[in-house]
Amino acid sequence: MALYVAARAEHCLLTGLLTGHGYDAKTGARLLLLATRTAALCEWLSGCLGEEARAERYALAGIRAATAAGSRRHVASCMTALAFRHLVAGDPKDMLSLVHAIQAIVPRLPAGLAVTLHTREAQALARLGDLTASTRALDRATSTLAAKAADADPAADLLSVNVDEEWRPCPPGPPGSTWAGPRRHCRTSPHCSTTAPLRGAPGLP
Repeated sequence: MALYVAARAEHCLLTGLLTGHGYDAKTGARLLLLATRTAALCEWLSGCLGEEARAERYALAGIRAATAAGSRRHVASCMTALAFRHLVAGDPKDMLSLVHAIQAIVPRLPAGLAVTLHTREAQALARLGDLTASTRALDRATSTLAAKAADADPAADLLSVNVDEEWRPCPPGPPGSTWAGPRRHCRTSPHCSTTAPLRGAPGLP
């Protein structure tokens, strides 16, 4: 529970920055991807606590944040998490619909994410009683592992990505100036944006 509380606090912080402060487009995209990551963490921890409805809300929040950031691979990763929620506590048919949607969004998935998707598909098909199709999905997962050796891609596993330590809050500046790019640029005010909050910022579940 303590881990969830900490993760939610981080997500609340990012949501507040996105909805109540000004920043340039590049910084906004960075904040949105960080919000995607914290939403994914809250989704996973909520699922571990047995809070499936809350986990699904966080998965949807991650999808919204990744969509606003314009990252299809992050969208696909969050949708894979949502698909797993349907496998655990929903309808396997809904999960298969999500799998097909993910494949349409990113036809050439990173190997690690593709393997996860194939194995989830195999689980759903097995629960639906289609053992032949389930075996084929597992074969695709095995082939992907053999061909690509599960190439590392940050978007494939949001929970393994370290936060870029170069991104820091700016020192106090003019009203409305909040976050900027790498810290070495924060000495001059032009790098502290006073633009309006980015549209599409995710809210709290």
